[in-house]
Amino acid sequence: NVQAVLDWALEWGDIELAVRLGSALWWFWWTRGHFIEMRWRLEQALARRSLLPASLRANLLVATGWLASVDGDQRRAMDLFQEALAIESSRAGHREIARALRSAAFSFSYQGEYERATELLKEALGRARELDSPGDVAAALRGLGKMKVHEEDFDRAEQYFRQALEVGRAHDDRHAVAWALAGLGNVARHRGDTEQATRLYGEALQLARELDSKPGIAYLILSLGHVARFEGDLGKARERYNESLLLLRELGNKPRIAIALLGVAGIDVRE
Repeated sequence: NVQAVLDWALEWGDIELAVRLGSALWWFWWTRGHFIEMRWRLEQALARRSLLPASLRANLLVATGWLASVDGDQRRAMDLFQEALAIESSRAGHREIARALRSAAFSFSYQGEYERATELLKEALGRARELDSPGDVAAALRGLGKMKVHEEDFDRAEQYFRQALEVGRAHDDRHAVAWALAGLGNVARHRGDTEQATRLYGEALQLARELDSKPGIAYLILSLGHVARFEGDLGKARERYNESLLLLRELGNKPRIAIALLGVAGIDVRE
């Protein structure tokens, strides 16, 4: 059991082994929604990060910062991302720099600093292309699409999401495809095209269910709740918000829990 070995490594002070195992488990933890277990273990390793080589230290900082961001602690997340960037800025040719830039960008966006976030995402995209890392290219493109949605530049947002979709399909990356479809669904919803939004969200949700991606499933059900509320189907909207809340509370995703609760409150006001 890899997780048991990881716990043993943490208990006995083999931090490098623990972080390497954590990196191997990262995708499983993310798709299955084991945020609480993940953060607890990473925080233990983070306290002893000075024992790690630069590359592993940067990986650990980005992962822990990302979890802090999901937990709503953007100040702590930014501190960790900045530390990771300081490490990676002196290390050319490593894909961790693209991830650190992208993570810092999202932290800025959560604070409403979309211009700064866009700058970092463009740099992340350039680095990912230099390193020939399709997954990081697709993620940076999706990030740029999100920034354009915030700026209400929906034509440019659609272009970014379609580019991300092409990259995902070209490399048979179903996670990238699902999130790109979700982004296109957001564009359609903001344009008021609820039929198109429902179709795109539904296609993405099917993929998320096939991949057993709990974060994806929760996000897409929440998004379908927004569509139903916009269409005036308050019963369906409430059902979807409540369904997403069950998953989001299990995941511990505080920012999206707040969004779902606001959706329910909006229904209560209208009823």
